[in-house]
Amino acid sequence: MKTRYFKLTLLLLFLLSVIGLGAQVNEYSFSSVLGTYTEITGGTVLGTNTNDNDSFNAIPLGFTFTYNGVDHTQVSIQTN
Repeated sequence: MKTRYFKLTLLLLFLLSVIGLGAQVNEYSFSSVLGTYTEITGGTVLGTNTNDNDSFNAIPLGFTFTYNGVDHTQVSIQTN
């Protein structure tokens, strides 16, 4: 009798966990838009030489964003 309740409890827990996992998918959405590719012009071009180990530090973003509790206003770019 105990084995029957144990199996029933395990089945119930499994079903509840599967239902909980599937519920998260409906928060995502997808949309498609047709457009024409337009090459970017102007600005600053970085990493155009053949060296694939270039590093460009402290490029200002023009805004502040918080990542992992730390505010950032600039980024570094590596071509590698």
